Amino acid sequence: MLCQTGRRGSNGLSVPPPEKILATLRPRHPRVMAKPGTFDSLKGVDGRRWIAARIYRDVKRSADEILPAPVSKYEKPDGRRLLSVSRRVLDRVRTLALAGRIEGDPRYADRAWQELVAAAAFPDWNPSHFLDTAEMTHAFALGYDWLYERWTADHDKCCVRRSSPKDFVRVSKSTTARKAGLATRTTGTRCATAG
Repeated sequence: MLCQTGRRGSNGLSVPPPEKILATLRPRHPRVMAKPGTFDSLKGVDGRRWIAARIYRDVKRSADEILPAPVSKYEKPDGRRLLSVSRRVLDRVRTLALAGRIEGDPRYADRAWQELVAAAAFPDWNPSHFLDTAEMTHAFALGYDWLYERWTADHDKCCVRRSSPKDFVRVSKSTTARKAGLATRTTGTRCATAG
């Protein structure tokens, strides 16, 4: 597993230092899990690509169901973890951003923004459980990256400011996160979307 920047992981692979990672980024968004032409290739999926069409139909239906739903709230159902909320935010942002990119309908991006604003207002992302914070960071990375062209300076500030400081510092110092190699990967996700 890749655990530390600039060092060899237990699988023998070397992780380059952050400045080298940033130097390899594509100049245009999206960068995370998609390339600039990815969403265009998904538009107009037809009968010849019936599996993709069926999957997208389900995504679109989910996005339409999310539109009127209330935004996620800070809650720890088991008293310890925010993970179910973090995953809901991630699922909603991913679904809405995908539908927004393909449909070109601003309602999806606007609703994704509402979800991110609500999560940005949480008192924390439960840094004592690194996965809670990592999933929320993933949501912000996708929202920032996939909807980059739609964001204003205020959107950028919210996404970048909220997904950076206090929770990351505590998560990266977490022994559990370091052992699992997640501190470096989570920070890498944040770095890859910036700019």
